[in-house]
Amino acid sequence: MVLTLLESRWKTGFASLAIHSAMIAGVVYATLDAAPRDDQIRMETRVVLLAPQEQQNAADPPPVQLADALPGFQPVAVSVQIPTDMPPVDLQQRFDPKDYSR
Repeated sequence: MVLTLLESRWKTGFASLAIHSAMIAGVVYATLDAAPRDDQIRMETRVVLLAPQEQQNAADPPPVQLADALPGFQPVAVSVQIPTDMPPVDLQQRFDPKDYSR
């Protein structure tokens, strides 16, 4: 018993193969000169010499001055211990954007 697929007949398959091959060959031939070729070999070298940086012998950097907080904003206090539980959510509480403006 010979098993053949329905689409494996050469009667219609050969014509389809020939048409598709001709179309692919035509597209390849038409697009051979679609983009200009860049056959030139370009070699460009630049030498950049950097002077060694002078080492600064600063023993202690000056202390950092903290800027004053902007008006209308409060600085965030950072806690030492990170909480592991979630605070309860109050769905009845409304958001008022006026609390966060200047």
